Amino acid sequence: MAKPAIWLKVDPKRSELMRGVRRNGTALEQEVALICTSLGMRFRKNVKNLPGTPDFANKSRKWALFAH
Repeated sequence: MAKPAIWLKVDPKRSELMRGVRRNGTALEQEVALICTSLGMRFRKNVKNLPGTPDFANKSRKWALFAH
């Protein structure tokens, strides 16, 4: 038996707020990238095929960094 569809009331203010939230390319992420680059660290950004989708990762050196 199919589950009944659940309709949620969408708050326009909340919708507008969430529209402004970015997943990558944030100011913090850019600052961390600058620091890592200046330290000579090689990395990839927003690695989607690793668990948790780390913001920075280097698979060959086996490290990942999450910027929260």
